[in-house]
Amino acid sequence: MTLFHVDEGKCERCGICAAVCPMGIIAWENRETMPAPVSGAEKLCINCGHCLAVCPHGALELATMPLEQCPKIGLSRQPDFAEFSSLVKSRRSTREYKDQEVDKRLIAELIDTARYAPTGKNTQMLNWLVIQERERLAPLIDHCLDWMRDMVAKDHPMARDFRMEGIVRAHDSGQDIILHGAPALVVISGPRAYPGTPVDAVIALATFELAAASRGLGTCWAGFFHIACNMWPPLLAALDLAEGHIPGFSMMLGHPKYRHKRVPLRNAPTITWR
Repeated sequence: MTLFHVDEGKCERCGICAAVCPMGIIAWENRETMPAPVSGAEKLCINCGHCLAVCPHGALELATMPLEQCPKIGLSRQPDFAEFSSLVKSRRSTREYKDQEVDKRLIAELIDTARYAPTGKNTQMLNWLVIQERERLAPLIDHCLDWMRDMVAKDHPMARDFRMEGIVRAHDSGQDIILHGAPALVVISGPRAYPGTPVDAVIALATFELAAASRGLGTCWAGFFHIACNMWPPLLAALDLAEGHIPGFSMMLGHPKYRHKRVPLRNAPTITWR
């Protein structure tokens, strides 16, 4: 099979597939011609599936994506704007968790949804690392605190801004300010050589966060942990990421100890219309 196959019996020569192709590798002139790949299309295709997904007649099939493996979108099952808005507004950063593990199958389900988040040129080069159990998380927290102690000792401005000395004291007294007792930590990584890794990772985690909220789970962006990953080599080494990968960002995950009952106020958006 070439890059894609068009069923002439189904194709109505509407040209929509050519119109949406981000790489412009589908040739189509008018309703008298069939869509066809341009010369060199196989090397230029980013395998995004736009052409297959947009065809209203199911006439186009990519060599890499059999139609039967690409489910139809049921518009009647999509959440309406009010439902989506409620999900976004009710999402909270969770810093108090139940002493209860999150089922591995549920986490896998959330990741399976979040993998559909967009990536630059459809590169899909992100890796997901899920760390569970306190005995696995505790050494990572210790590395993060070692970084903070080092920053305090050097009187680094960041140590003062983030009040790291107080965080270390709180930890020594039994409080977890780094991961807040979360039973799981999700770390997304991508190739160091790929400039889109940080953005792709944040988009994926933002999608993951909303998916988790829809299943009643709590999340929180692990800011201290992420900064330490980029400044403290022992912590990065302990993560043992794939060769050549850097952490894009990290997120706590668990069952919320408390449920929020109202949506707090937020500043009105600053919008410039041109």
